[in-house]
Formats: sequence, structure tokens, C-alpha cells
Amino acid sequence: MKIVTVLTFLFVFCCTSLDCLAWFDEYRAAGLYNEGKFEEAEKAFSDLLVDNPKDAKLLFNCGDTFYKEKKYDKAELYFDKVRSLNLLSSSNTEEANFNYGNASFQLEKYATACRAYEKVLEINSDNKKAKHNLEVAKKKLREQKQREMENQNNSDEQKEKQEKKEEEKENQKKKQN
Repeated sequence: MKIVTVLTFLFVFCCTSLDCLAWFDEYRAAGLYNEGKFEEAEKAFSDLLVDNPKDAKLLFNCGDTFYKEKKYDKAELYFDKVRSLNLLSSSNTEEANFNYGNASFQLEKYATACRAYEKVLEINSDNKKAKHNLEVAKKKLREQKQREMENQNNSDEQKEKQEKKEEEKENQKKKQN
């Protein structure tokens, strides 16, 4: 009977400790995420981060949740925090860089995405998804630069046309005087 009492006491003590409660909250947050309840999962992970702001796993999960909600700017921020901690195993660092690249890509930050995918390939040169995403990001970056150049050219042409119109108006005023 004493053994049962001692075991019951230990069980109750362990399950009411902060670590056990935090584990349960994290498990609940992950469950919400897996059920597709991303808004609720976001809140649960964010609440957990209040007490553990440098917990790489929580930061990563929060970033994943923001990504699923298409809140790419916040996802990018959280994945970047994970990358800066350098506390994860190489496979987790690889995944954090990959997801950071994906979030950057969604924000049309193609140069940033390229650097993230290149970092993934430094960690694991066999990562086929990173190789593919890097090629797509490079293509988008080239297209983006081309559009910027075209926009600059169009802007320059518009300025020239505007200057010519103003010059013509000046000439007409001079003729009238």
C-alpha cells in the first residue's frame, strides 16, 4: 500500500510541475496545428514563447503556423530567429533555412530566398527540394531584376517626354510674347 501511495504522490507531483504543464501546453498547441486550427495554434505557441523566448522548437513551430496562415512576414521572422540561435541539430537548421527561404520566396524576396536555399545546400548538398527551389528563386530573381530595369527605362522615357512637353510649352510661351 505504501508503494502505491508513493507512486501516486510522485505521479501527481510530476504532473503538476511546471515542466509537465509546459509539455502538455506544447502538446496541445501541436495538436491544434495538426487539426488545422492554425489561429488557435498560433496563440498557444505564442503563449508558450512568453516563458521561453529562445526555445528554438517553439520558434520553429510558431513560424510554421504563421506560414500555414500565409502570414509570410511573421513566418520569415520566426524562422530567422531559429537560424540565429544555432542551437539546433544540422537537420533542424537545414529545415529552418529551407522554411526561411520559402517564406522569403512568398514575400518576393528572391535574393534572400536564394541565400537561404544555398545555406541548406551547404548543410545537405543532396536536398533535392532546396536545389529545385533555388533554381526557381534564381529564375524569379532574374525576372524581377528585368522588370525593375524595364520600369526604370519606362520611368526615364516618361521623364524625357514630360521634359519635352514642358520645353514645348516654354517655346510656345516665348512665341506668344
